[in-house]
Amino acid sequence: MQQACVIRRQAASQARESCDARCESGHTQCSDYAPHQAAHRACSQQKESCDNRCVATQTQVNAACEKAVDAAKASDAIDSERYQNAVAKVDSLFDTVRSYMLARPWPDAAQCPTGMLPIPPGTFTMGDAENTSKAGQVTVAGFCMDTTEVTTAAYAACVKSGKCRVASTGGDCNAGVAGRDNHPINCVDWHDAKSYCRAQGRWLPTEEEWEYAARGTDGRIFPWGNAEPAGQLCWNGEGNSLGKGNRQSTCAVASIPAGNSPFGLFDMSGNVWEWTSSTYSATDAARVFRGGSWFYDDPSFVRSAFRGRFVPADLRVDLGFRCAGSFFP
Repeated sequence: MQQACVIRRQAASQARESCDARCESGHTQCSDYAPHQAAHRACSQQKESCDNRCVATQTQVNAACEKAVDAAKASDAIDSERYQNAVAKVDSLFDTVRSYMLARPWPDAAQCPTGMLPIPPGTFTMGDAENTSKAGQVTVAGFCMDTTEVTTAAYAACVKSGKCRVASTGGDCNAGVAGRDNHPINCVDWHDAKSYCRAQGRWLPTEEEWEYAARGTDGRIFPWGNAEPAGQLCWNGEGNSLGKGNRQSTCAVASIPAGNSPFGLFDMSGNVWEWTSSTYSATDAARVFRGGSWFYDDPSFVRSAFRGRFVPADLRVDLGFRCAGSFFP
């Protein structure tokens, strides 16, 4: 709409310039016959009339365009409000279904969909001495968790189905790179992660669910226990398989079983940070990420209790996700 108005305004301006040129030419010719006062006055009046018509035409075009732009903005605002209302309704419905699923009694032989592992209900101490912002006893209902981070191949399949947005490419992004099908998808924002999980009938885990799945109930510092990080994870710190500071990208998922969580989950520390569904605080709508990444060499970043924040639109080469879901029967 705005581009169309620009074109119409340019056309009106060109028309006025043409009109001015014709009138100026006529005025010059009349000036040559100044002794003929009547003819000169008539020519001047013609130029003034031409000017007035051109100004009036351009004013009308400007007013019409401004009105059209205002109408378009109002329509966009209405459409945006309708979209946000629809999203809120879907979110509310999905949260209701999720709450119902989690409220069911945990069966003796809980089963999970292929590619997920059962995380039984339990109570654990959230946080640690270095991160106390959400520390305390937390009880978590039983659920299922993806055994690995969502892979590039799995995300590409969702894109092909039309249910997911295309991931960003280039640089250290894994999408579209040969040999990276079994690496975690990265360069996707929080909305992309949420959409993927929903397309599978699952959800992004809360940070409480995530930390519990990473640590269990024994208060361990890292998914594998309390030993300092070295070769148990895909990171850039001391003891990694490529040497400190030499890692340039992600690792294949499930390639370092020594770092598994007490529930058998791979890469709950290192490889890529993982989005959660939780907001950072009651006054901060940024989303919490967990788990450490291949990019860093600081041991404190790969603790299970470490929490950070990114705004939902952030895209990073060291940020991905995994999904949580419901058990059966």
